[in-house]
Amino acid sequence: EPRRADALEARDTAARVGSSSMSRWNALTRAELDLEEAGLDDAQRARVLRELGVRRLLVGDADGGRRDLERALSLAPGDREARLALAGALRSDPARVLEHARAAAAPGAPARVRAAAERLACDAALELGDLKAARRAAQRAQELAPDD
Repeated sequence: EPRRADALEARDTAARVGSSSMSRWNALTRAELDLEEAGLDDAQRARVLRELGVRRLLVGDADGGRRDLERALSLAPGDREARLALAGALRSDPARVLEHARAAAAPGAPARVRAAAERLACDAALELGDLKAARRAAQRAQELAPDD
């Protein structure tokens, strides 16, 4: 389907753009517009939105990144990588970080995702003053990724 191919091409373009922040921003904007017209199913849209959200965060668009990640999660609530990325983007709100990190760290997720989520949960719990939860999260992260 041409629209779907255009959206996927725009996503790939967003991944390949050069070092210029403006060219990255333009590619992301184009990808978002193409996504709206692509006719993708919810699972495909969620994956593209997750990638766009992460890329927006990388170019400094925190609000846009959070918005895309939240939209991705509304379409695919079980997407642990989107949840992990959103937890990282919400650092100024440790309670929400903890909520998303715990969901991302649930059994069944890849070990690297779970370990990263546990590290975020540890930081958030420390910020909230919950030393016991922070210690448990740090221990789980160490068990999941002993070399990190």
